[in-house]
Amino acid sequence: MQPWRIYGSAVKPTMPLELAAGALRMILDNGEIRYVRLGGAEVIRRVYVAVRDRNWRTILPVFSGLKIEQSADSFEITFHARHQSGSIDFEWDGRISGEVTGQVRFEMNGRANSTFMTNRTGFCVLHPSGCAGQACLVEHYDGTDEEGKFPADIAPHQPFRNIRAICHMVGQARIRVAMEGEIFEMEDQRNWSDGSFKTYCRPLELPFPYELRAGEEVSQSITIQLEGDPTTAPAARGKDSSITVDLTGDAHGEWVAHVGISVAEGFDQLDDKSLAQLRSLHPRHLRLELDLTSGGWQEKLASYRDNLKSIGAPIEAALICPDRPAGVLKELAATWEAHGLPVSRWLILSRKSVTTREQVNAAREALSPVENRALFGGGTDADFVAVNRTHPPMELLDLLTFSLNPQVHAFDDLSLMENLEAQSAIIASAVKLSRDCPVCVSPVTLKRRFNPDATAPEEAQAGTLPASVDPRQMSLLAAAWTAGSLARLCRADFLTFFETHGWRGVLQGNSPPALPGLFPAEPGDIFPVYHVLQAFLGFFPEHWSAPLVDRPLELAAIRLQRGERNRLLLANLKPLPQRLRLNLPTEATITVLDGATVDMAYRDAEFWVNANSKRLGETSELELSDYAIASIDWSVT
Repeated sequence: MQPWRIYGSAVKPTMPLELAAGALRMILDNGEIRYVRLGGAEVIRRVYVAVRDRNWRTILPVFSGLKIEQSADSFEITFHARHQSGSIDFEWDGRISGEVTGQVRFEMNGRANSTFMTNRTGFCVLHPSGCAGQACLVEHYDGTDEEGKFPADIAPHQPFRNIRAICHMVGQARIRVAMEGEIFEMEDQRNWSDGSFKTYCRPLELPFPYELRAGEEVSQSITIQLEGDPTTAPAARGKDSSITVDLTGDAHGEWVAHVGISVAEGFDQLDDKSLAQLRSLHPRHLRLELDLTSGGWQEKLASYRDNLKSIGAPIEAALICPDRPAGVLKELAATWEAHGLPVSRWLILSRKSVTTREQVNAAREALSPVENRALFGGGTDADFVAVNRTHPPMELLDLLTFSLNPQVHAFDDLSLMENLEAQSAIIASAVKLSRDCPVCVSPVTLKRRFNPDATAPEEAQAGTLPASVDPRQMSLLAAAWTAGSLARLCRADFLTFFETHGWRGVLQGNSPPALPGLFPAEPGDIFPVYHVLQAFLGFFPEHWSAPLVDRPLELAAIRLQRGERNRLLLANLKPLPQRLRLNLPTEATITVLDGATVDMAYRDAEFWVNANSKRLGETSELELSDYAIASIDWSVT
């Protein structure tokens, strides 16, 4: 059971292979190139082959026949990959070579073994979000060149099209990425909270889904070439150096963000113990979703009423509205008043579109008498990209809302953590889009709750977890990600994380999971994400900030302040130990949630109170084990 509680899987993940091509350094991870670096600068985030079905679902490959030849500054790797799911059967041979000259070439030669519909089959190249605002040169297929920049603000549409190669500078060195075998274009993946700019094949202006017929071949290549003087790049850090956290100055910013949780299905079945644990979490609100486009919402509201009142937090009512909602909203107003539930916000939403003027006007007319201080929010129940492309009527709204998850495009542990980078950029762009109205990110989940881009009905597969469920929800990995997300989203006004219970929740509740072999939780389990939120919410901070961390892909940090009291939350974002160096303003106490204490945390809702604490000096060296969370407390008089 222990690996599940740390990693969300039955085994600890294996470490990727480190490679070098001249001055370029990178890793090989499951048939992909990742984190291509020149000195201390990351120049390419990832190169991989994607096979996506007609609903944009990624069909992950199974690799075989891996052969590796490498030296200190060159390598050659060959392997076979096969993508199989339902009607899709596609296989390809891969060859990745790295030369001492600083050239890396990735070739794929594939073949469809079945006839199937796909939205994308071929290479994707990711540039890191750190490229935002940097100059680049795009070479087009017609022989022309275009000077431009990676977008600083999140671009709603493709910043570059018809790409044959793209170049950018690192010091006096140039990184050129050339694509062959298809037409490529770029999108700003920060729209979906990915920490990257993605250059992908087959332009979206062409019809999709398109058909690959059995026997059809697909051959493509990506070449990364280092040109110029590599010694002008930023210097690389030593592999064994400690991570530093900058705590200079006071925590900054007014405390305005309210953090709550979503109400899960079956909320009315929770026992008194689970309800007490949720009260101890001190959520600032409960997000209650009511689908007003179908029947059953009246019964749901009635059955949940007593438990909602038991927790005592005001309600953020997420209303999935029909196009013409006036009648059903009037019915909701009468029903809500009859139940006497407190409400702080009405989120007026559609399942697959952005909030309309008609919906907002009808909601204000019907619901304003229920609670005249309640805010009216609008936007989307889906990803930020929806409101970035189609702006809601902000002149009629009190706040902008959208949801967030890190797994629209990639699902591995590394991508989960690296995508935290995009969240602060999303908030910055959302503040501009909202015309300085409050920003509400609701909900934040580990996986997508539904697919707004599907072109056909989704097919459930027996014996597998629902598409919205991730077994890492019950792990320290998810807790570390949550700490990183809190740090990145600290400029939002309202945040909703996860659900009250169940396999998308902060605790299991009093019922076992439906598929215990795939999600091995037990009744009464308290997931580590609960303790991260409790350490945050239970402090009742007046101010909070995200201290500077010199390796933000490896460590997350949040500083909370209330009067003379301070709390520093640290989270190791890696499945390996990390050494830290802290300079605190005074002596402190530290409590750690890690592999040694996670079993206790699974049973004790007051873990931070009952776990053993240690003293820290003003200057301290720490080591946090895999995905460990540390809570450090001190007072300044």
